[in-house]
Amino acid sequence: MVNTLTPMRNRGKRGYRNKQADRLAAERQANKKSRPKVIVGEVKNQVDARLQLKHSPDQISKTLENMELKVSHESIYQYV
Repeated sequence: MVNTLTPMRNRGKRGYRNKQADRLAAERQANKKSRPKVIVGEVKNQVDARLQLKHSPDQISKTLENMELKVSHESIYQYV
């Protein structure tokens, strides 16, 4: 009888095994896809220049939006 409350992610046919669970977790981590960088190229150049002028990420985001370069203020905060 299988306990439905126990997660099945790290269980094999013979139940939970710690070495097997570690191996499976390491495989999932290695196969994880990374997100592409948002601030690259011309956007990066503009953001860097405006950060040198002490503009806030909100100001930079709005200015770049007017220049039709889309980047969120949250992405700029993460970049900084």
